[in-house]
Amino acid sequence: MKKQPQVSVAYCFQKKGVQIAYYHEEMDEPKLIDDGYPIPDGLIPTAMCRLYENGEWMIGHSAVENGSAKKGFLVPDVLSAYRKKRPLVVDGDTYSAEELLLLFLQKSIILVEEQCPLERITDFEFTFPEVDRELVEGFRNVFRQLVPDGRRLYIQDFEESFYDFVMHQKRDLRGNEVVYFAAGEGRLQAWTLRQDGSVYGQARVLERTEFPDFQFQTQDQALDEAFAQLAERFFGKRLISAVFLSGREFEGTWMNRSLKVLCRGRRVFGVEHIEVKGACYRAFRKQEGHGDKRVYYLGKNQIVNNIGLYVLSGTGQEYCRMLSAGTDWYDAAESAVFLVDDCEQLTFLVDDVRDEKKSAKKTVSLQWLPERPNLATKIAVTLKYHNVNRCEVTVTDLGLGELYPSSKKSVTEWLTEES
Repeated sequence: MKKQPQVSVAYCFQKKGVQIAYYHEEMDEPKLIDDGYPIPDGLIPTAMCRLYENGEWMIGHSAVENGSAKKGFLVPDVLSAYRKKRPLVVDGDTYSAEELLLLFLQKSIILVEEQCPLERITDFEFTFPEVDRELVEGFRNVFRQLVPDGRRLYIQDFEESFYDFVMHQKRDLRGNEVVYFAAGEGRLQAWTLRQDGSVYGQARVLERTEFPDFQFQTQDQALDEAFAQLAERFFGKRLISAVFLSGREFEGTWMNRSLKVLCRGRRVFGVEHIEVKGACYRAFRKQEGHGDKRVYYLGKNQIVNNIGLYVLSGTGQEYCRMLSAGTDWYDAAESAVFLVDDCEQLTFLVDDVRDEKKSAKKTVSLQWLPERPNLATKIAVTLKYHNVNRCEVTVTDLGLGELYPSSKKSVTEWLTEES
């Protein structure tokens, strides 16, 4: 019997709602999930409504519909309510912001299960326009209540989702720079993904460019010429493998000369829902055996340091890397246990992949440990980032069994500081 492929599910939270999609390796691309209503943009309103008739909670378009018809108490935007952290009283029942968010996600999981069984889903990805520590920790706490059986949750911003979308494309589409023109609400911006030649390995960085003076007013020859000139100035002489266009503003037949400019030595594609698709691909890549680990992304939420230390092994000294550049700072935490010989300090190698001159060695004294025979002490070493720049190390005395019990002492120091 053929083994069913593992499934990744992504939630893309936006101002006007959420897109939900799923993906596995036998699919050409992620598929959007709807809530039973025609939704050409794929957005399900993040609304909830508690019906007066029976107290049942509805979500999405059904919630908006029932709330507009005065059939229930309407919460227009659960995500906004969650960020405000205010309790809500409905017919005498009090709901915390976390409870409302959990209810919304529980109802949305039912929509997902209509497309694929929950037991096949191994990874979830939530993507947002911006992320911060409060959002990450809050959603993780709610997710543990939603899916308490060890399934993995990853969180990222839209920029990293675009990176993951690009890295899932064929190699010839991402060999050089990749440009994404995104149009919406009459505005235009460009995202450029390129390899940063100043860093070790195959790092990718993203640059965002706004065009505040460019207007999508009428789809005619004047717009065609204006966009053609904008693209020529923006591209210059750079090597660009692919260009992606997203937004209803690019629909129609107005692109003539501008399309010729875009296609000049480049592949051009119209795409939809690029953020939720990229989030699906990232969750899929995190499954064992997928993705190129030599390539990593350096954005505003990714750490730029490889951090490790040399330890003794059966064959001599061996480098033990604990954290890697390109990791989201809120995921950058690692612990390891070491047996201490007669050394008086730990020496950490903090390599800055952007600039070798900024790399350094940082030492943490071990002279505070109780005096014991050689190799009679174990220590726990924990690294944790507090923001994208600051990493702390905590060293804890574990002792060695009943013969040399732990002193329960520990020290904490900064390995990296604000840049």
